[in-house]
Amino acid sequence: RTFIFLPSSIYIENWRDAYSGMNGIGLYGSLPNGFSYQLQTGGMNIAPDSGYGDTWTGQGLAVEEYDVENISTAALRWRSQFGLTLMGSMVYNKMNVWSYFFEEKISGPYLFSEGFIYQRKDYIITNKVLSAEYTISDFTFAAEFMRTEHKYWTRYKSTFIPTGVTSTSDWSSSDREQESYYISASYAVLDWLELGTYYSVLYYNRKDKKGDFFANVNYPRHQAWHKNLALASKIEIAENLYLKFEYQYIDGTLKAYANYNENSDRTERYSNVYSAKISYNF
Repeated sequence: RTFIFLPSSIYIENWRDAYSGMNGIGLYGSLPNGFSYQLQTGGMNIAPDSGYGDTWTGQGLAVEEYDVENISTAALRWRSQFGLTLMGSMVYNKMNVWSYFFEEKISGPYLFSEGFIYQRKDYIITNKVLSAEYTISDFTFAAEFMRTEHKYWTRYKSTFIPTGVTSTSDWSSSDREQESYYISASYAVLDWLELGTYYSVLYYNRKDKKGDFFANVNYPRHQAWHKNLALASKIEIAENLYLKFEYQYIDGTLKAYANYNENSDRTERYSNVYSAKISYNF
């Protein structure tokens, strides 16, 4: 491919190592008229210090355990004879997360007491993706659209210091739906040179694209989205040896996790990323 980084609105890096740790059973095959399918079901082994764990430590939480009850995937692809490929896919994930954090002031039997908050979240996450790619001559165009539905149930257990008194909350439920998409294009200018670009968008909540939720809790509105424009080039230095350059202009801090930005309050809305990569394929 032309790009160093795949569009992060769809190909979310912190899920990559989690999905690669999936184990279970699968069924795949081909159907008439250019169709193919794939089905999988099983579980995942997620380490607390994994990429997915960054979504929790980035919120100031220490993760104790992940328990994935089930993950199932399904995909159907159609590849035409004139350069068009279409695909629809879905991922269903049911999991539990145990985490904790320290709070200097919490309400309870001793007002403004210090304490540890132990949190359990039960999750059901459903991803639905539509994908399209079209190749004609030296051009390749692609687009993908994803909706991610989060349903979760949360319960807290507080331990107050120094008394050791505990308090357990009732279960509370909430839900939100992420929305993301990208469009991309690449062109083989010469046998040894490709140029490409894409525009990628990810919203924390498709019903709150302006970030009202974050503004109401005194965070910047731009934590509600991550938008980036990428410009890339791919150069074939020698047979199977490639050099890539890429520039990304980023709007929003949804993917700027606090544990990676300890010296920043994440109030800077815009940022730039410059990347280079050399690879040898064999």
